[in-house]
Amino acid sequence: MDELINKYAEILKTAKVGDYTYQGILSAFAREVMALEAASKALAKPTDGPGTNTGHGHVWPRPDGQKARCGGFPKCNVCVSDYDAYKLFR
Repeated sequence: MDELINKYAEILKTAKVGDYTYQGILSAFAREVMALEAASKALAKPTDGPGTNTGHGHVWPRPDGQKARCGGFPKCNVCVSDYDAYKLFR
């Protein structure tokens, strides 16, 4: 991120405020920052979902092997919520 900031700081030294070029540089910087944020979120380890000890164990298997005695999907509201989230991000 520091490299990105330094790159645009050097470019902005030559640009003039109010210039179309100046606005374009700021837009390009904002796009690159948003792309970096999206990439870092995508690479972040999930805190819930498959492969974690969250949920009731009916929608995805938990590493600890536990399952709640809730009736599972579609009887349990937590399992239904887990299923909806799992279906969206698969």
